[in-house]
Amino acid sequence: MRNTRLAGRADVLSYDCRGHGGSDRGGTDYTTELFAADLAGLLDRIGWDRAVVAGCSMGGCVAQDFAASNPHRTDGLVLVDTTAWYGPTAPLDWAGRAAKAREQGLAALVDFQVTRWFGAEFAAGEPELVAALTKTFLANDLDSYAATCRMLGAADLRERVAAVRVPAAVVVGEDDAATPVPMAEDLAERLGGAPLTVLPESRHLTPLERPTEIAAVIQELVANV
Repeated sequence: MRNTRLAGRADVLSYDCRGHGGSDRGGTDYTTELFAADLAGLLDRIGWDRAVVAGCSMGGCVAQDFAASNPHRTDGLVLVDTTAWYGPTAPLDWAGRAAKAREQGLAALVDFQVTRWFGAEFAAGEPELVAALTKTFLANDLDSYAATCRMLGAADLRERVAAVRVPAAVVVGEDDAATPVPMAEDLAERLGGAPLTVLPESRHLTPLERPTEIAAVIQELVANV
């Protein structure tokens, strides 16, 4: 599901975070700091000293922490459908989601997830994409999923991201209910007035719903760093 519109324009690294996809499973104590350190270690391994870092949703939280911890390695930052803080009820909200997954299985969350990921018209027109994403979601390890929920519920990157001063851009779907436009506006302000792009008629996974626009934002930032 990589955005191939960047192929040939830049060297692109995409990877599975700890506890996700093909990476190690079964973690219990996740933090954005840990995930950011994982990314730093991965860059060391492949020999990249610096990079423009882009992240969507949870990946955006990791990208924020990476930029705050590694300013000398961050040439630029693109934050998509994400937030520095999910709000005062976040610990309970995310704990509830983890509890439901444990009690009823991840399948019980699929309808909720899909309606947050995509608008109804897009989902109806892309059944294979929705099916592939659902399969990926259902393959999650429950311990890792619960640890991720706790991490996001506890995450508060507001002060850390306010100290980041690298070229940055923020993007959000107009109808994103998971990380709504006001959260993106707050991020842009904390980043010193970073440009904010609001994509109309889009929800939480705009890299899949609006890949051309996301690629354009990344390309513009890369061209100016």
